[in-house]
Amino acid sequence: MGQEFLKIMEPINAALTRAGGAGLTSIAPQAEGVHYHAHTAMLGRQAILMRVAKITPTKTGQFVTLWKRNASGLTVPISGSDEYQWFLVIVKDTGKEGFFLFSKEILLKQKILSGTGSAGKRGFRIYPIWAITHSQQAAHTKTWQVNFFFELPCITDSSLQRLRKLLQFK
Repeated sequence: MGQEFLKIMEPINAALTRAGGAGLTSIAPQAEGVHYHAHTAMLGRQAILMRVAKITPTKTGQFVTLWKRNASGLTVPISGSDEYQWFLVIVKDTGKEGFFLFSKEILLKQKILSGTGSAGKRGFRIYPIWAITHSQQAAHTKTWQVNFFFELPCITDSSLQRLRKLLQFK
């Protein structure tokens, strides 16, 4: 695991511990997804998939991938039937940091994971609170995503309460 990733994870792990009593354990890099610092871990007894989003040159927000290889070696979206219960996406911009913590249920509802009636997506755009959206679709996406966004390095009391509520939902 790279030192940069470990440094980013320190305040996130502290916030998760404060909110839910269980921090991240068994953190392990994934062989594929290196460009997004792909890692897996356990959050209590639940599996979590982690990525670092990338800034793209022509669109606002950031981009992150959520895919796996199927038996034929092709990339396919993560499925709602896969073992992951949580998806943590780290975002960084000039002097700004934060993370999104999405449950499996919300990503199924938003048709990002494959499941009944949805092919899913291999990647998607995310919009932290500081991102300015220029299209109606981006604004709509940001509206649902901000409920799962937590700004770093300091988690406010209200953010900690939101995080605690999200973790208790499971």
